[in-house]
Amino acid sequence: MHEPIRARLEEYLDNPTATGRAFQEHISECRDCEKELRRLREQSALVRSLRAGDTVPEAGFYARVIAR
Repeated sequence: MHEPIRARLEEYLDNPTATGRAFQEHISECRDCEKELRRLREQSALVRSLRAGDTVPEAGFYARVIAR
């Protein structure tokens, strides 16, 4: 169950209501997925603080960073 949820974490960060109730319930109940979401939020904040202008990372950027 974790992989389908983790695959949509960036989508959730962009628009929490787009992921649906089951996704949100899983995040609220699963500590592993909630922890992963927290890491993505932290990395997103770091990237936003470093980037110049209106540059936006490509889709999947944060997931690739975490994977490395």
